[in-house]
Amino acid sequence: MVGVFTVIGALTAAAFADPAGAPAGDRLLHLFDFDERDEGNLEHVPKYWVRFGGADFPRYAEGEFDRTIGHDAPPSFRLTTQGRNVAYRYTARRIDAISTNDYLVVAWIRGEMLSSARAAISAYYLDHDQLPIRSSQRFSELVSTESGSDDWRRVEVFLPAGTKQAVWIGLTLWAVHPESWYDGPRPRRHIERRDMAAQAWFDDIRVYRLPRVDIATSAPGNVFTPADEAVLSVKVTDADSYQLRATLDVLDVDGRSVRRAEIPVQSSKRSIPVRIDFKGAPNGLYRARVRVVSTAGEDGATVIANRTLDFASVQTVYREQPAGARAFGVSFDVKDRADPLDELKLLRSLRVGAVKMPIWSGLAGVPDLIDSDPDTDTLLYELLKARVAVTGVFVGPPSELVRAAGAYRRSLLTMLNEDPEAWREHLVRVFAPYASIFRSWQIGLDGDPAIAADPQLPDALRRVRAEILKLTTAPHLTTPGALTWEPQSDPPAADDVSFAIDRSILPEYIASHVEEYRKRGMPVSTAFVQPTGTKEIDYRGHLRDWCKRLLHARHAGIRTVTVPQPWHTRLTTASKVTEPSEEFVLLHTLADLTGGTVPGDPVYIAPGVTALAFHDRDTTVLALWDNEAGEAGRTHTIQLGSATRQIDMWGRARPLTTAEDGRQEVHLTADPVFIDGIDRWLIAFRTELRLVPDFEELSIDAHQHELGIVNPRDEPLAGTVQLGTPDAWDINPRQFRFSIRANGTVNKPFEIRYGRNTTAGTGMINAEFTLDADRRYRVVVPLPLELGVRDIDAWGHTVLSSDRLIVRHRVFNRGDKTLNLRAFAIAPGRLRQTRLLTQLLPGQSKMLEYHFKDPESLRQRTIRLHLRDLNGPRIHNIEVDVE
Repeated sequence: MVGVFTVIGALTAAAFADPAGAPAGDRLLHLFDFDERDEGNLEHVPKYWVRFGGADFPRYAEGEFDRTIGHDAPPSFRLTTQGRNVAYRYTARRIDAISTNDYLVVAWIRGEMLSSARAAISAYYLDHDQLPIRSSQRFSELVSTESGSDDWRRVEVFLPAGTKQAVWIGLTLWAVHPESWYDGPRPRRHIERRDMAAQAWFDDIRVYRLPRVDIATSAPGNVFTPADEAVLSVKVTDADSYQLRATLDVLDVDGRSVRRAEIPVQSSKRSIPVRIDFKGAPNGLYRARVRVVSTAGEDGATVIANRTLDFASVQTVYREQPAGARAFGVSFDVKDRADPLDELKLLRSLRVGAVKMPIWSGLAGVPDLIDSDPDTDTLLYELLKARVAVTGVFVGPPSELVRAAGAYRRSLLTMLNEDPEAWREHLVRVFAPYASIFRSWQIGLDGDPAIAADPQLPDALRRVRAEILKLTTAPHLTTPGALTWEPQSDPPAADDVSFAIDRSILPEYIASHVEEYRKRGMPVSTAFVQPTGTKEIDYRGHLRDWCKRLLHARHAGIRTVTVPQPWHTRLTTASKVTEPSEEFVLLHTLADLTGGTVPGDPVYIAPGVTALAFHDRDTTVLALWDNEAGEAGRTHTIQLGSATRQIDMWGRARPLTTAEDGRQEVHLTADPVFIDGIDRWLIAFRTELRLVPDFEELSIDAHQHELGIVNPRDEPLAGTVQLGTPDAWDINPRQFRFSIRANGTVNKPFEIRYGRNTTAGTGMINAEFTLDADRRYRVVVPLPLELGVRDIDAWGHTVLSSDRLIVRHRVFNRGDKTLNLRAFAIAPGRLRQTRLLTQLLPGQSKMLEYHFKDPESLRQRTIRLHLRDLNGPRIHNIEVDVE
């Protein structure tokens, strides 16, 4: 039994199902309250509880009644370790088991001095010979007093149905030390500590019979694709189905119920599942939830079972993906591998072009690639046939060497820098069958900063390269890195670096980080976008942010953007299942719409709006969001040509509304959306339009500008343009016609006089085009124009006192000449106040103050601060709000 106990940390009740709470009273099979005095038990231990023996469980570590301590009331059953292990097993044949039912064991445990020791309860089925069925054993969570609390703790053990040999239920109470409950590596020179005075109390142990709830889908990996049958199967069985009611709810990613059905509770062993058709369901992540309610108790309906299964629908595919497109990739989790055939289905569903596969696990309990499931070979060869780029990842030392090292585990780089004789055999075992499959070999996990910063890395790479060269030619080696690190002048020792993009980099700054590396001659060809944050704090915001990171990384020209596997495994009542996550659906949408495309220029739509263009031959996909839209969102009217639909980040499409002038109305929030099928030339027309110059020094003189218009079509283009400006601006000419030859350019000059009160900052010219092409198009392009004075920085703020408003106006000379200025402060209904600012030297700043009486009358008003050059026509205006 001790060997089984080493998995106690992994098999908790939470790993199987949502706790059912306290089932109805008629479901209680047995209660252990350890009050056996009325039954005539005068012994020091409860009836039918037998102590484990053997060297690991010495006789002096034992259990006994504690008649002074109990959960609801004394007595309880206390185990005293005296520095060793102690466990008691219940041997009576009194808890009958039916193979078609699930069971829940609820217990209360209290610990004392459990610093390194742990207490737990396990449950398992017994066969006809009253022998434990080892594969059925499940453990509760571990109870300790490390947090300083010695309160009673409620624990659960869930026993799933399906064990055909089950006749009875057995229980074991445990109080054990680390050699029995912990099988992980120990630190170097580790000293095993023991709790000499550790004790654990057990009380109020209840065993409940539950109905069995089976939820499954017809698709491997629980992902419905266009080729799948798309059926959800639900079955509820119970030995006594009287007064039980079962309901299925299918919830979408927003928590809305999209399907509800009553599920019959069947008592026959030949029960038939209810099949629910999901063919054609919109793209998205769904959760199937089955609740079983008992109406037998006096308290009315009581939930006695609550089971869930997450599944995804990606039945709508918007674009054909070119073979070999490697825009996105998936990195497998060595600690959470699914069935290889499920993984193959999931990768095909995502249509990713790159995969990172663990070769050496670095873990004692996780096999290396060569020792894994035989279906892994099928997975790898199918990936090879699909032209998927597979990278082999040396996560850590080979599993066999980790086990042999015991408590003295070495790091991957330390091992690689030792005599290759120790690890060469493990390398050969990988290369012999798989050398033709892997295109690259990565030393260390993505996002592991310790690898790239370790001074042992260059020597380790040289040793690995030398050994691989004995087995194959021109090995391609990769190491992990981080985009937040400053680029180094020396070239990396590896052939490639997989740069981690963590949450410390805002999505809009990814491109600038990538550009900084490119300036140093280090192209960023692969990147790893780290997972989203916690699900407890603004998880929707984390998903939105993650999606934006992928888009910005892709738009920055990174060839392959890899993410952690967007699925997880979980033990259910029936078996181990694979469930897709929210990131799976998001990645599917991004890979579907932007995989195989070519990033284009950003498209300016309006302040606060991000629009990233991805081109595919003659069409363009736009990824858009509006960070200033608020929860309600904003509608923007844009000329998108042939586009007819808007797709959200979950892959759900809705039709675009067309305005009277032929432009499309796009409703944007902070969530990314996609618009496909846009005529590429319309996007190029917008992005190649140029206002020259796009910075202007404010003055009262006329300013000369040119509008550069490019025809991106292979045919001539004609039309008219009208320039819209603020009322205070005088523009001439405001409207003109143009005709441009195929792929030609025309420059149209015009002049602007700015009003004296024009403020510094970003002004806007709206160029309203009417284009005559295959049909007539109305295109409105906002052209930002920066206004100010190149050698002046100025800002202001207000201070309210009891009898006056103080306005402070700071002016900084950032030029190389001395400035002489006249300053004004203009407040509503007040006389203009003037100050002279002379001999302001280069690099010098000065503060001006203006005082206004009756400050309350100026609240929520705006004060204009004006500067004028005493030696010329230049002006500078800013506005300050009075809070």
